[in-house]
Amino acid sequence: MSHSPVCRFWRRESGGPCGLYRRGSGRRRGPAGKTLRGSGRPIAGTTDYAFGLSRNDVFICNVLKCRPPANRDPEQKEIEACKGYLFDQIGLIQPKVICVLGRHAHNTVFDVDERITKVRGQIREWQGMSVISTFHPSFLLRNESRMKEALEDMENLRHLLEAS
Repeated sequence: MSHSPVCRFWRRESGGPCGLYRRGSGRRRGPAGKTLRGSGRPIAGTTDYAFGLSRNDVFICNVLKCRPPANRDPEQKEIEACKGYLFDQIGLIQPKVICVLGRHAHNTVFDVDERITKVRGQIREWQGMSVISTFHPSFLLRNESRMKEALEDMENLRHLLEAS
């Protein structure tokens, strides 16, 4: 995939059959564009290895292809500029299961305005794929008391993967 002519941010990534989609890249993103390298990486790594997924089993991409200035929440016009590329990536990969991380990813995929604390853990269908939404790793760093819920969501994700 090439970069977006309407968005000043872009990166390329590759992966496997399970999709994890989040709002945007972390502050400490490496030069190769690998995601979840910032302070949320230990949490994401823990959930990956907790049920036997390696990085090769997972395709991770972002609603926005690069981090907005000052790590702020993405603006709607930025989401609109990038979401076509996200949906093209999903179409090319055709994962059987998608796990969206955080409210921006959830709201972009489902075209809604919902709080992740209200919808996390729910399994929904989207374009023939099972989708589970859960907390963004950076949210868990600020709200460690929600880790148990996130691990429950990862367990449900594992069951979805086993059933697919």
